[in-house]
Amino acid sequence: MQLQGTITSIIPDGGYQSQQGYINTFKMALQTPQGAIMGQIGSKTQVYPLAVGQTIIVDITETQNGRRFKRVYPGFAGQSQAPQQQMPQAPMQTQQYHEPAQCGTSKDISIIRQCMAKAAVGFLKSNEGANVDDVIDMAEILSNWCATGHKPNTQGAVTQPQTGGDDIPF
Repeated sequence: MQLQGTITSIIPDGGYQSQQGYINTFKMALQTPQGAIMGQIGSKTQVYPLAVGQTIIVDITETQNGRRFKRVYPGFAGQSQAPQQQMPQAPMQTQQYHEPAQCGTSKDISIIRQCMAKAAVGFLKSNEGANVDDVIDMAEILSNWCATGHKPNTQGAVTQPQTGGDDIPF
């Protein structure tokens, strides 16, 4: 059975190893026209790609371990549509920046900072005048962008090294 609803809560609930790789599981509560419903849903990402307040269409199955949700992607070839219920499609919206997944745990923030520090080191590696402060500043700019989804003002954030007057960089 397919239902469309609004996500009211999503809580990490462990995971398991499958043939397609590690699947993270989440307890998800939905508010549907028929009322509130709760079940388990899987994702390959550590943070579920949809956030509280967003609309989702799920295929619901009852198993010996409880209710399982499987996300349905409208218009995707191979997805079956339930004959008893036609799902309205939301209009497509284009955005310059996608809203970030909610990453409120300190582990998520730590992972983002670590990845952005590595990116900053890689970017500034060719800049011989860069120092530790430049790397930290760039990593913080990138981390904030990843966490909030807002493009930072980077005017003058990283400058080229001063070469003492000649144009030869070495």
